[in-house]
Amino acid sequence: MSTLKILILFCLSFKTYAQLTAFPEAQGFGAFATGGRGGSVLKVTTLAATGVGSLSWAVNQPGARIIVFDVSGIITTDIEIPHGDITIAGQTAPGAGITLVGHLTTQFGVETNNIIIRHLRIRPPNPNAQWPPNQHDSIQFSSANNIILDHIDVSHGADENIDMWDGAHHITIQWSNISFPIYDVAN
Repeated sequence: MSTLKILILFCLSFKTYAQLTAFPEAQGFGAFATGGRGGSVLKVTTLAATGVGSLSWAVNQPGARIIVFDVSGIITTDIEIPHGDITIAGQTAPGAGITLVGHLTTQFGVETNNIIIRHLRIRPPNPNAQWPPNQHDSIQFSSANNIILDHIDVSHGADENIDMWDGAHHITIQWSNISFPIYDVAN
């Protein structure tokens, strides 16, 4: 009997640690992305491509950040995520939500960790000299890990709508619509 008490006491003395998921419904390899957890909350207050209060401004702020929206509509610009620890919470936009007409990318060759993107529509713009037809995907993440894309709607990319490469790993794309890739976007 005393052995049983000692065994129970021994087992109860260990703390149990459970890793938090990105959000309650998160699943898959990217489910444990931390995004901007614990960082500053930044509000997108304009649909303009640049300037204080724009999505581009919020994405480029240093440190961990959670981006929320006070506006809804179409934002026409390319967004490059320069460093990780970011949550883009599209579900906070009022009304019809947010559509990004542009490319969503990470910096080539820069390891970008812990990205959470939810409730966003992404459409690439028309091809031009900056983005030739063979690089016309809606989302391109290079060297990125711990990523979860949830409830995104991506379409009309060149040969792929979403391109994860150069060692990208621990990625989940869930509850999303990925449609209408265009084989020959130049024509």
